[in-house]
Amino acid sequence: MEQQLKIGDTFPFRGSTLLVEEAKPIEDGSVACEGCYFYEHGLGCYNDYACMDDNREDHTNVIFREVETKTE
Repeated sequence: MEQQLKIGDTFPFRGSTLLVEEAKPIEDGSVACEGCYFYEHGLGCYNDYACMDDNREDHTNVIFREVETKTE
C-alpha cells in the first residue's frame, strides 16, 4: 500500500530528508519527474510513496526533492 504524504511533508529516506512538492508539468502537458530524488538516483518510481495524481487523494502529481543530507 502506497503512503499518501501531503505536499510540504518531509520524511527520512536512506540518510536524506525528502520534501513532497507538486510536480511541474512540461510543455506537452505531461508531468516531469526531473528533480525527484527517486528519478535522479536511478530508482525509478518508488512504489512505497504515491506520486501520480490517479493514486493520490488530492489528485496532484508530486515529486520527492532532497532537502537535507546527513553528514557522518
